[in-house]
Amino acid sequence: MWRRSKEHLPGPPPTTTIQCYLPPFKRPSVSFLPPLGLTAPHCLSTHIITNLRTEADSKIDTVIAIFHILVILSYKDHPMIENLSGIIVWTDNLERLKKFYEQTLGLTPHSVRENFIAYKWNAGKAEIRFSIGLHSRVNGRSKDPFRAMINFDVTDINEISSRLKAHGTKFIREPELEHWGGLVATFEDPDGNIIQMLQQPISRKAS
Repeated sequence: MWRRSKEHLPGPPPTTTIQCYLPPFKRPSVSFLPPLGLTAPHCLSTHIITNLRTEADSKIDTVIAIFHILVILSYKDHPMIENLSGIIVWTDNLERLKKFYEQTLGLTPHSVRENFIAYKWNAGKAEIRFSIGLHSRVNGRSKDPFRAMINFDVTDINEISSRLKAHGTKFIREPELEHWGGLVATFEDPDGNIIQMLQQPISRKAS
């Protein structure tokens, strides 16, 4: 809902701002000059706040405010992130990572280039790609491996964990039941990147 203040205040020439109320906050979360910034569909309620000096100024300012509102409401396309398309792990030894992810972990490559390999999964209408590639600015093992972790869904976490251990994979966390009903195990790839396997509970698979 759009509302306009009725205060007639002395001071500088009229300026119009929009205050956007976003859930769950009761106070204005965002203030901006129209037509830039957030658009009306993103707000629970939006107020036009105007400093007015005279009744004539009030009428003129009302027209300007209505024009700004119409411009904002005319925006049909709101740029947004639609999905996660993929993750890339860069390395200085692509052959070593390729051997691990394909022969040890069991991934099947979707596309293979000289310095880049992609693996793909379909997720409904979207697809997610996990890729590994050779990068000139990467050297040695991961310096801060716990900053980001890659999760793979698996059907049998214990069987895959046994296979990884047989190949000498270092485990940080053995398969363990989580409070949400699934199983989680954590290990390192040859570059020291932290990888997790998740075995989803039956209730999640059914939904």
